[in-house]
Amino acid sequence: MTTVATSFYLISILDDLDEIKVTPSEEVSTFVEETFLKLKDYGNIILTNHIPECLVYIDKLRMEQVIDNVISNSYKYAGTDIYVTFENVDNAENREKDSNNRFIKIIIRDSGPGVSKEDLPLITNKYYRGKGSKDKQGYGLGMYLAKWYMEKQYGGIDYYNDNGFVVELLLAKV
Repeated sequence: MTTVATSFYLISILDDLDEIKVTPSEEVSTFVEETFLKLKDYGNIILTNHIPECLVYIDKLRMEQVIDNVISNSYKYAGTDIYVTFENVDNAENREKDSNNRFIKIIIRDSGPGVSKEDLPLITNKYYRGKGSKDKQGYGLGMYLAKWYMEKQYGGIDYYNDNGFVVELLLAKV
């Protein structure tokens, strides 16, 4: 597909975002760790510990896409080692009242320059590309889709700068 055709294709998909199926089911959490281990094209990904083994609500395809989007952004914009840490979290702040409020937090951290203060609150907006993206390929959809997919899987996403860029993904436990 040409770049123009690809752009129109993506725009038409995103116009019908509610029609993209996200079907969370009970899955073993180790699937997530295995997904990180498969990513060989994005530099050095270091797992600092193992994911707690339990059941989580995920759509395997969408979770793979979230992880790929976040890791590829770190690789593209930071170009440093990427560290992944897993934590059990009970009573996560700002979560829905009907949630069981038990999660696994995945912390993905690089050592790059981070995201500018001006761009940081906007990076999950559809089609938003920050100042540092001028010479990089992309459509401004990766973090938007990551947020949308995580919410549809009963989880969440947070991101901030801390000696690099950090993304935290919350996976809802069964």
